[in-house]
Amino acid sequence: MKLTFLILKDAIEKGASEIHYVPEEVRFRIELLIDGELKPAMEPPRKLRDALTARVKEMAGLDVEQRRAPQDGRFVIRIADGDEVELKVSVRPVPFGEQVIVRLPRDPNVARA
Repeated sequence: MKLTFLILKDAIEKGASEIHYVPEEVRFRIELLIDGELKPAMEPPRKLRDALTARVKEMAGLDVEQRRAPQDGRFVIRIADGDEVELKVSVRPVPFGEQVIVRLPRDPNVARA
């Protein structure tokens, strides 16, 4: 899914340390943790919530079907200049779906896989 990579790319370019996928009753938000403060990044259509969550879980090698138990995983992406960056993923059930937190390294040059 291209949107997943756009979210990751945007977070890395803005220097975020975490990406939060926040499901709510009537909307779905994506926030970036930048300098210790959660800042809104985008609000994709709610109908994409499950697809975006499943894509991140798939990339991290997690069980896509498991929605009632917390899961942790990791994956590596290649950024524009050819460096590989390892990202850590935590998924936990919340009342309106699953909250996903993707942890990014502070400095991609230090976190090469």
